[in-house]
Amino acid sequence: ALGKFGVEAVPPLIEALKDDSAALRTEAARALGSIGSEAKDAVPALKTLFLSGDAKASSEAAEALGKIGKASIPALTEALKNDKADIRARSIATLGKIGADAVPVLVDALGDNQADVRLGAASALSPLRISDKMVVVALAHAVHDSDQRVRQQCLQALQLLGAGAKLATPKLIAALKDSDGPNRVQILQVLQGLGENEQIVPVAAELLKDASAQVRQSAVNLLSQQGNKALPHLITALKDNDANVRFTAVRAIQFIPGDIKDALPALVPLLKDGSKFQKQSVV
Repeated sequence: ALGKFGVEAVPPLIEALKDDSAALRTEAARALGSIGSEAKDAVPALKTLFLSGDAKASSEAAEALGKIGKASIPALTEALKNDKADIRARSIATLGKIGADAVPVLVDALGDNQADVRLGAASALSPLRISDKMVVVALAHAVHDSDQRVRQQCLQALQLLGAGAKLATPKLIAALKDSDGPNRVQILQVLQGLGENEQIVPVAAELLKDASAQVRQSAVNLLSQQGNKALPHLITALKDNDANVRFTAVRAIQFIPGDIKDALPALVPLLKDGSKFQKQSVV
């Protein structure tokens, strides 16, 4: 009931956070969360409860800190250094719920020495879809993280930004050289969302020689977004030893603007190749 009284109920609720009863502490935290930003005076007491190790009360305290918002950011930032992995994970997740005000802290956390904090930061930034230079550059740098999970989450976050991730292009291209097949595919998918870019064509063309057919197919999809200058490389892909790559190139050529007559000699033999559907795509 006290939560309905707003800021006037904050002092007694802070006292209730110190009660011997875990159930009462939990309810007090929930009530403070319902008051929201006006309960900012409760942040120190909520932080103590959050760090207490009482699973239910700690979870409710974190939820309340998130609802209080900006005033909770220093306390949650400090909690990122806690020895307990679950406290660090809940802190970073709560910062993500706070949203834009917490972005500078989330960006800094991408460089934390704990992999779980870096992963949580990337996961929290992803749904925010903020294409600010600071965010894009930090995510691009983290594409080279030593932890595979962090790399994948950063790539996912960049992919969600679409063309807003253009500043990441140099780092993404560099990462292609250091990645294995599945990671290369994911990087190529991010690059595809960036649209036409003169830096991309030679890189994608080189990957048409990759040992992985999936990588070559992804490179063809990327080239389909690069305009007429990609046509010679797509013609090369029409002769690939993998049918999926060849017919992905057929579809890609349909997106190339202007004169594509140079592709005709390589297209005609495909009328005798592949499935019925694939042959129809040539026509």
